[in-house]
Amino acid sequence: QLLPKTFDVSSRAVGVNHRVEEAQAEKEQSTEQKLMGALEGSAEVYSEEKLEDGDHYADHYKDHLAHCSKVSNLKRDEQLDQMAKKLGLSPPNPGPWLAMFTQIADRLDVAIVVTDMKTPGLPVTYVNKACTKLTGYTQDDFVGRNCRFLQGRRTEGAAVRAMTTAIRKADDLTIKVTNYRKDKTEFVLVLALHPVHDTSGEYRYQIGIQCDASRWSSEQALFEKVRKALPTHFESSAQQTKYDESLTKVDTKAQRKQWADSLKKFTRLVWSMDWDTTLKQFMDEQQALQAFYGYLSKTSPNEALQLEMCMNAKQLEALPEEQAAAAAIQMCANYLGIQAAIGEAALGSLNTQVEQSMTALALEALPKFVQSKACIPILEKMLEGSDDNMKRADDLLWADYKVPDDVAGWLHSFVSVAMTYPACIVISDMTIPGNPMCFVNSEFCRVTGYDLREVQGRNCRFLQGPRTEPQSVAVIQDTLRRGADCHVKITNYRKSGELFENLLTMRPVHDSNGVYRYCIGVQFEITPNDPKLKSRLAKLDKLIQLLPKTFDVSSRAVGVNHRVEEAQAEKEQSTEQKLMGALEGSAEVYSEEKLEDGDHYADHYKDHLAHCSKVSNLKRDEQLDQMAKKLGLSPPNPGPWLAMFTQIADRLDVAIVVTDMKTPGLPVTYVNKACTKLTGYTQDDFVGRNCRFLQGRRTEGAAVRAMTTAIRKADDLTIKVTNYRKDKTEFVLVLALHPVHDTSGEYRYQIGIQCDASRWSSEQALFEKVRKALPTHFESSAQQTKYDESLTKVDTKAQRKQWADSLKKFTRLVWSVSSQAVGMTHKRDEPEAEKGNTEARIMAALEGAKSVYSEETLEDGDFYADHYKEHLEHCSKVAQVGHAISHAAPEKKPGQQSGGGGKPGLAPKKSTGLGLFASPRVAPKA
Repeated sequence: QLLPKTFDVSSRAVGVNHRVEEAQAEKEQSTEQKLMGALEGSAEVYSEEKLEDGDHYADHYKDHLAHCSKVSNLKRDEQLDQMAKKLGLSPPNPGPWLAMFTQIADRLDVAIVVTDMKTPGLPVTYVNKACTKLTGYTQDDFVGRNCRFLQGRRTEGAAVRAMTTAIRKADDLTIKVTNYRKDKTEFVLVLALHPVHDTSGEYRYQIGIQCDASRWSSEQALFEKVRKALPTHFESSAQQTKYDESLTKVDTKAQRKQWADSLKKFTRLVWSMDWDTTLKQFMDEQQALQAFYGYLSKTSPNEALQLEMCMNAKQLEALPEEQAAAAAIQMCANYLGIQAAIGEAALGSLNTQVEQSMTALALEALPKFVQSKACIPILEKMLEGSDDNMKRADDLLWADYKVPDDVAGWLHSFVSVAMTYPACIVISDMTIPGNPMCFVNSEFCRVTGYDLREVQGRNCRFLQGPRTEPQSVAVIQDTLRRGADCHVKITNYRKSGELFENLLTMRPVHDSNGVYRYCIGVQFEITPNDPKLKSRLAKLDKLIQLLPKTFDVSSRAVGVNHRVEEAQAEKEQSTEQKLMGALEGSAEVYSEEKLEDGDHYADHYKDHLAHCSKVSNLKRDEQLDQMAKKLGLSPPNPGPWLAMFTQIADRLDVAIVVTDMKTPGLPVTYVNKACTKLTGYTQDDFVGRNCRFLQGRRTEGAAVRAMTTAIRKADDLTIKVTNYRKDKTEFVLVLALHPVHDTSGEYRYQIGIQCDASRWSSEQALFEKVRKALPTHFESSAQQTKYDESLTKVDTKAQRKQWADSLKKFTRLVWSVSSQAVGMTHKRDEPEAEKGNTEARIMAALEGAKSVYSEETLEDGDFYADHYKEHLEHCSKVAQVGHAISHAAPEKKPGQQSGGGGKPGLAPKKSTGLGLFASPRVAPKA
C-alpha cells in the first residue's frame, strides 16, 4: 500500500504516454485478495498472450551465469572441463560447482542422480531427464527425497547393505539392485555410486549413474565412459553448503539470554526427576507454595483443600507439644471428620492422611502446575540473575563437537539437567550428516554398557542388530524425516551382546527459524511383568510433555526451513495413547518406507564394536584369535568376551549353546543358528531358559546325573543323551560340555557343542575340531557379570533409612531403596492356582498334593543320591581343617580366647546348597 504508483516531475514528457490497462476484475479486488489468489495459483492473463514452453527460459539462467563469470570471481572447474572434453561436450559456463556439473549431466543420455551429503536424510538434489525417463518419476518426485523410495518388496537386502556401507564409507561401488518404476513395474538397475569431496576434505555429494540391466549390452560403453570421467573433488568455495555455519555467530549477550530462558524450562525437567522431593521443597518456599495453592483453588478445589491441610499440619512442627496436640484434634475434625479425644492419636491420624495427600498431590496436581503458565513467575523469581553467569557444560559433550554459538545457551542448560536424569537421554545433531550423538547421559551408559567415549559422535543405530524389528526401524526413519514425534518398541543390543526391549521416544527440535537442528531421544527399558509399568509410563508421559519442540535463536536461518509433516492420526492421539500403542507394537509408518530384512542391521552392532576397540581399552583375546585361526576364520572384532566368542560361533555349522554360570538357574545366554536348526527351537525359545527343557520322558537319568556332576565340578564331558525337538520328535544328541573360567578363577560360562548322533559319522571331524579349539579362560575385565557388586554401594544414611522402613513393616525385607538394580530383572511366573490361600496350600502339601506348572522332566530318585554323599565328603574336609586349626593354635595365655579368637575344633563356615538334604528316597515329584 505504501509503494508509489506515480511521482511528480517538473520536466516535459520525455517519452510516449503509457496507458494503464487494468481489467475490471483487478479493479474490484483488494490487494489482499490478489495476494491470496496468487498464492493459490489463480492469477490470470487478461490479454491474448502466447503461453510458451518453459524451455524457452532455460537460456536466461545460463546466459546470466556467463555474465556473472565476467563481472565476478566465479572460476572454471578443471575436472568438469576435462569431463566435458572426454564426453565430446562444450565446457560448462562458470558458476557454482553443482550448476556446472548439471550443465553437463543435462546433455547426457545416461541417468544421473546427485545426493547432497551435507543435508540430513541425504535427499536427492538433482536428477537429469534420462533418469526421469528411466524411472517414470518426475524431477519434483525425486528432489528432496531419499532414493530409497525406488526400493520395494523384492529389493535385495544384501544390495541395500552394500550400498549403505559404500555411501557411509565414501567408497566407489557398482552393483545390481531390483528397483520399481512409478507405474510399480519391477526392473533390475545397474548402479554406480561415486563420492565427491571438496578441497577441505568434506564429503559433499554422491553421484549415482543408472542403467536398465536389460539394456546393458547396448549402453555399457557410454555408462563406463561417463563413470570414468566423473570428478572426484572441487574447490570448497565453489559451492556453499545449505547449512551455513557462519550464520550461527551471535554475541555473548544473546547466549546468556538463551541460557536463562532455557534454564526456566529445564528447571521443570529437574523438578520432574522426583515430584515428591519437589513438593517438599515447595513446602519450604512460601512464594511457590502460595502460587501452587492459588492454582489449585481455581482448577481443583478438593486438591486445594488437601494442600491447605498439609500446609497447616507443617506449622504444627513449630508449636509446643500440648498446643500441637490440641491443634491436631481440631484439624482432624475440620479436614478428616474425625472426633479424636487424644492428641497423640489425632497427630497419628493427621500425619497418615498428610502423607497420603502429599503422595497424591505429587503424582498429578504438582506436574500440572509446573507445566502451566501459573508457574512461570515462580521460575523467574527463583532464577533471577542467572543470565549473568552462563555455565558451560563442554565436558559433558562430545569432545570433537563444536557447539554453534546460536544454540550454546539452550544446549548447555539442557545437558546440565539431562546428565543426571534417571532416564536414558541422548541428543543428536540433525545438521551433521549421519546425525551423530553430541550428548549421552550417564543412565544411557549404564543401561547399554558403553562408555561415553565409545558412543559420542556415533549414530544411535549401533544399538540395532540381527533381531531388531524392521518395522520398528521403518517407523524411526519415517518419523525422523517428517520431523514428527516417534514412539516405538524396538529390540536393541547392549555392549555385552545381551538383548533388551526398548520403548524409544524421539522428539525432533527445530529452531525459531524452522531449521531442523536436534533430535532428543529418550529410552525406556521394558522388563517382563513389571508391576510398576503403569507408574513408570506415567512418569515418561510427563517427561515427554516437558521436552522442547522448538527453541529461540537470535541468528538468521542457518539452513533450509524444514516442514513438519504430522499425520492426522498422530494429531488426534494423546502421548499416553501413542505410548500404549507403541508398547502393543502398533506404531505405524505413514510414508512409503520399505521394510527391510532384519539382517540389514547385523553390521551396526559389529561395526560399533570395531569402533569401540579403537577409542577404548577393549583388547583382543589371544585364545579366541587362536580358535578362529584353527577353524579357518577371520579373528573377531575386539569387544566384550562373549560378543567376540559369538562372532566366531555365528559362522560355524556346529550347534553351540552358552550358559551363564553366574546367573541363578543357569539360563542359556546364547545359541547359534546351527543349534536352532538342529532342535527346531528359536533363539527366543532358548535364551533365558535352562537347557533341561530339551529333556523328556525317555531322557536317561544316568546321563542327566553325569551332566549335572560335570557342570557342578566344572569338568569337561562328552556324552550321548536322548532329547526332544520342538515338534516333539525324539533324537539322540552327542553333547560336549566345556567350562570357561576368568583369570580370577571365577567359573563364568559353560559351552555346549551338540551333534545329532545319526549324523555323527559325517560331522565328527568338525565337532572334534571345534571342541579342541574352545577357549578355557579369559581376562576378568573382558566381560562384566550381570550381577554388579559395585552398584550395591550406598551411604550410611541410606542404610539407616532402609533399616527404619523395614523395621516398621517388620514382616518384610525391603531389599533395595537407594541402590540401582544390581542384576537382571527376574520374571515372576505364578500360575493362578498358586495365588490362592496360603493355609489351604500348606494343608494340601501335608496331604501330599504336588503340582509342577512348567515342563520339567521328573527324574529318577537315584539322581539325588549323590547330594547327600557329596555333602558328607565336604563335611569331612572342613572338619579336618577345623581339627588342624585347633591343634595348630599357639599355647593360650591367661585370659586369652582359644584359637586366636575362634572356637577350637570348629571349621570356618562355608556356604553350600540346600540340595545336600536330598537323598535316594526323596520323591521325584517333590
